[in-house]
Amino acid sequence: MDSTSGHTRDSLRSLTTDLIERAQARGIAMRALGGLAIDMRATDMHPLLRREFADVDVVVPKRARRQLADTMEEAGLRPELQFNALHGSHRQIWWTPDHGTHIDVFVGEFTMCHRLDLDDRLNVDHPALPAADLLLMKLQVVELNHKDVTDAAALLSTHELGEHDENGSLNRHRLTEVLSSDWGFYTTVTDNLERIPGLVSELDAELGRQVERTAEQVREEVDRAPKSRAFKLRGRVGRRKRWYELPEEPIT
Repeated sequence: MDSTSGHTRDSLRSLTTDLIERAQARGIAMRALGGLAIDMRATDMHPLLRREFADVDVVVPKRARRQLADTMEEAGLRPELQFNALHGSHRQIWWTPDHGTHIDVFVGEFTMCHRLDLDDRLNVDHPALPAADLLLMKLQVVELNHKDVTDAAALLSTHELGEHDENGSLNRHRLTEVLSSDWGFYTTVTDNLERIPGLVSELDAELGRQVERTAEQVREEVDRAPKSRAFKLRGRVGRRKRWYELPEEPIT
């Protein structure tokens, strides 16, 4: 985090909670994503995986786009006018009054290297998105940075595969639903599931083994799942054609 911004971990958490509560009062299911959301979900993560945050990332359903501005303005936030005019149907940026922190709002979907539809994933009894979606967001990054590795490791070392989206669970049905229909998304995710344990082992060997156990379980689960016709057709082309987009700005 930029130390000149004056926004601490606690203040960013407070801002996120305040926005979610304001949105809820207007009937909007707003949820946190990114590193701060992972911090909320993986509360017992290894100290080596904890980090600071520079901004706030949230998602709202597509139908809430018109009500979003009222919620943000009520909280005293200011829009990035040019960006929002160009991209506001799927992503918006708002600023705190001191212009020290920006709030990145995704509308109904998360699109970076791959696209993840989130409209039906917001009705959970938690301020953050379900852990399965948070993990998919981190594993969809083709060019991993240190934050991506530690965030994914925080989830993999504190969660287990499960049937639902309860605390401490990675919803196996959500993971297979997404990855069994998109060969490109599947390829990036499984590549990263192979890479991340070794990178984490460089920080701590035992932590790397914890991450590897869950990573292998996830990989085996998605490998076993039946694949869609579109998945199989794209798989025939393979890596001869690029299967991902290169985003201009990564999520933090």
